[in-house]
Formats: sequence, C-alpha cells, structure tokens
Amino acid sequence: MKRILVGVFSETGNTMKIGEAIREEAKDLGSSVDLESVDSTDPAKLSDYDVAFIGSACHSSNVAQPVLDLLAKLPEKAGLRLAGFVTHSTWGPSDNAHRQSIHERWAGLCQATFEKACADKGIDFLGYFSCMGIPNPQIEAFIRDTIITDDADWIEYLKEVRQHPNDQDLRNVRAFARQAIGKL
Repeated sequence: MKRILVGVFSETGNTMKIGEAIREEAKDLGSSVDLESVDSTDPAKLSDYDVAFIGSACHSSNVAQPVLDLLAKLPEKAGLRLAGFVTHSTWGPSDNAHRQSIHERWAGLCQATFEKACADKGIDFLGYFSCMGIPNPQIEAFIRDTIITDDADWIEYLKEVRQHPNDQDLRNVRAFARQAIGKL
C-alpha cells in the first residue's frame, strides 16, 4: 500500500477542497493517506511517504510563506517525491494574451517555486496543478483596485472566479493525483 501525504495551506477553504479531492483519489487507488496543515508537517518525516502533495494558496504571485518555509526545510536527496498544487484568484493560463499576462504576474511563480525547491534538493518532482479559487473580500477588493480595473473585465472575472473550485477543477485534480501516483 502506498503512503501519501497531502499537506495544505488554506485560508479560505479553496486549497483544502483541492487537497481533499487528492486525498479521495489516493484512497480510491488503495493508498493510505494523511491530510494535514503544512504547519503540522515535519519535513524530516516526509521521506516516510511515497509522495507528498503540498498545496498552497497563491500569495503575491508565489506560494504562501508557510509553504515557502516548508520547502526551504526539505531534506536533500531523501528519496522524497513531491507534487505541488495551488489555488489562485487570477485567471488561469490562457490563450488570451491579457489574461495570460495577469496570470503570469500574479500567480506565475508558484510552479517555478516547487520545481526549484525540488531541483535544489534532488527531490523527484511529480508535477503541478493549479486552479482558480474564490477570493476572500479583502483579496477581491485588491484585485479590483490593482489588477482588473476595467469594468467589463471585472464583471466577467467575478462570474468566473466565484464558481471555483468547481466540479471540473475537482475532476482535473483527481486526474492529476492519479497521474502522479501512477508514476510511483
């Protein structure tokens, strides 16, 4: 039986919802799964797991500080396998140049942070998943005032972001988890 850790930093529940979907997929595949806050995650014990899925809300274009702290404390070459996941309140990667530039500016460092942490420590990186998540009121106000100032874009954005994470996001993250676990 594979042992899976799902470590999550979630402020609004969006990232936890994604982490719970990963846990359910791993259980459906017959794995033993621990779901915990990254604040409780002991980096020295991560090698006890076949894979650690580490999730974060996106903060200022990167993973949140508690996840940065955990990644910095990862042991080197400990036989660890890691997969990252993030929820963000910007548009996702897009064919639309405007939306793509917003995504890169406000969520673009997340994947690179996971990749670099793994590369620097000799950890096998099994992939990355991201999806939109509804922002809290303070973040929504910041986005309106700073990022999406055009009225028409704002109306379209609100219609979209307030639906996430949705059923399609949950199906997509379950497929991501299945693929990552399948690499073991």
